[in-house]
Amino acid sequence: MIRPHRNIRVLIVDDYAVWRKGISEILRHADGIHVIGEAENGLEAIEKCIEFMPDVVLMDCNMPISNGLDATKIIKTESPQTRVLIMSDGEEMLIEAIKSGAVGYVLKNLKPTEMVESVRRVHAGEHVIPEKLALQVIPKLFKSIEQAMTKRVELTDREHEVLCYLSTGASNRDIANALLISENTVQNHVGRILKKLSLGNRAKAAAYAVREGFLLETDRT
Repeated sequence: MIRPHRNIRVLIVDDYAVWRKGISEILRHADGIHVIGEAENGLEAIEKCIEFMPDVVLMDCNMPISNGLDATKIIKTESPQTRVLIMSDGEEMLIEAIKSGAVGYVLKNLKPTEMVESVRRVHAGEHVIPEKLALQVIPKLFKSIEQAMTKRVELTDREHEVLCYLSTGASNRDIANALLISENTVQNHVGRILKKLSLGNRAKAAAYAVREGFLLETDRT
């Protein structure tokens, strides 16, 4: 038995009602797309995603209560099959949008046909970024990666070891006992780590260590 084609279920999220209605009108006239609802902020978007599980969310970046990027992170956890397409007025949030879990990023000055095509491509599993926008942002992305790599190699071998222990939540005394050094020496290492990585405290250092893979061998298995 051949299953009937199911429409792409879309949720539109923007704090400007006129913009939401305009996008909704465009998509309602597109074959194979069904607008299941609208939301005016990130919190409402999260609630509607949990309730309706849309296929695609057209998400504005800057909104009150909860912005689009924070909402995207939560949506990817609560409704993992939902694919988020970020809409913005400029390119400055592209990298953060990708980090948040969005699979596409388009400017709001898209032509109606381009908006429809972007929704279809995202639903089909593609990552959508306008070529001109990508060319502008890719150099910044490489620079960000280079800076992260530079931070990593700035640490000495001993600082690497201390950072690995910080990832476990170990105290200075625990680290000192494990590495056979004094607590004062550990404290000095921690201070240098925080300074080199521009981190405010050891909790942030621990989070950085986990995120960047500075883990003890026993924690890698």
